[in-house]
Amino acid sequence: MSDHTRAPSEEPDDRPDPDLDPTSMPEMHGDLGPVLEEPPGPINWNLLTADEAEHAWLELNQWVNWLRSTYGLSTSVIPPMWHRHPELHWELSALHTHWLSAFDPQQNGSAPIGWHRDFADARQRLRDWVAGDCRRFG
Repeated sequence: MSDHTRAPSEEPDDRPDPDLDPTSMPEMHGDLGPVLEEPPGPINWNLLTADEAEHAWLELNQWVNWLRSTYGLSTSVIPPMWHRHPELHWELSALHTHWLSAFDPQQNGSAPIGWHRDFADARQRLRDWVAGDCRRFG
């Protein structure tokens, strides 16, 4: 019952709401991943060593697969062979760095909404590149 409908003789229930109690949510206590000392900087793909490039490509590919799945992105946004097209890999790399920064635990709480706003812009650019040169994205 709410305070407005509670009978006058009833005492308010001061027990913590299990839905809001952080100790009752084990998923909130798991490993949140590494806390970065500072947000990651952009990747300049032209300056990476072979080992750095391999690591960056694997990380970016894993994130792009997650992004596609999580947001249900069609091939008109991210085609299967996206990694063969510099305009797409530079855009997706920048978006990934932006995501890492926006969702860092040390970041401002409103940063994720900024990422989503920028993600909407990025999706349109990706669509435009794919549609503008669809012969290359087969």
